[in-house]
Amino acid sequence: MPKFDDRSMNKRDARSDHPRALNADTQVLLDFIKNSGGPSLEEMSPEDARSFFAAGRDFFAADPQVVASVHDRTVDHQGRSFTIRVYRPAESSKLLPGLVYFHGGGWLLGDLDSQDPLCRKICNASGTIVVSAQYGHAPEAPFPAAVLDAMAAFDYVANHAEELGIDKTRLAIGGESAGGTLATVVAQEENDRRTGRIRTQLLLYPVTDLTRPDDRRTPQEGYFVTAKMLRWFFDLYLAGADPFDPLASPLLRKNLSGLPPTILILAGFDPLLQEGFDYRDRLVEAGVSVTTRLYSGQIHAFLTMDRQIPEAHDAILEISALLRQSLAA
Repeated sequence: MPKFDDRSMNKRDARSDHPRALNADTQVLLDFIKNSGGPSLEEMSPEDARSFFAAGRDFFAADPQVVASVHDRTVDHQGRSFTIRVYRPAESSKLLPGLVYFHGGGWLLGDLDSQDPLCRKICNASGTIVVSAQYGHAPEAPFPAAVLDAMAAFDYVANHAEELGIDKTRLAIGGESAGGTLATVVAQEENDRRTGRIRTQLLLYPVTDLTRPDDRRTPQEGYFVTAKMLRWFFDLYLAGADPFDPLASPLLRKNLSGLPPTILILAGFDPLLQEGFDYRDRLVEAGVSVTTRLYSGQIHAFLTMDRQIPEAHDAILEISALLRQSLAA
């Protein structure tokens, strides 16, 4: 199994090592958002926030790429049902590596459509079958509903791998933001059970610590996602549940040894940056192989903004190359 080395294995403090400047295209985008004068998400109702979020997809994301095939199927699990979307690249092998993927959106927003362009790009560039899985949203389905759905989705894909065209020995799990948190938790749960079913985890600026005080998040304002917005997401998601539960805050899991090799993607102007480094450090201390890529001039969720931020396209290609390498036969 390939091993990855971090570019910098020293502990990092996001405050002392903060980048000096935003990417120029990202600055233009943030100036446009600021001058538009629209309300922030946390000032809306969940329903209005979802509509607003969905309406912005075509503005932020580039046109969806064509893949060899794509289809949806419904998964029923213990009285609940959710949809998975299966993307297959134009690769000749009968069985291909697979990635079970969870979308971002603070456990409140987003769906299979919101990250359809990103999933298509990863599918094509990595030569991997991407299975994007929907999960229950807060506040209608608060914690731990999303976790349970994510675990059920991964279990379904692992158990139906060959039917889906996936080589079950080359199966990864991943996600963006809140979806990265779900992927982290599922990987930890699988590791505790010693199932050995996950070859790699791909974590795109995940939330790892819901207990962190807002004043420890840097930056706090002006960079798309704010500390106040995060708190709004966290409160709706938890609905009074214990934020110290490792199923909510995977950074707090006591034992991380034995987890699969990890590809960790971070953004320099993301209020989640420090906890991303903190999780990386804990993984390394536990003997887990970690590849970290810090896009120092970028903001949270930049990978879904490739229409406006060209660097996001290059980053997706780099991330996909890392995923392809990690899942090589």
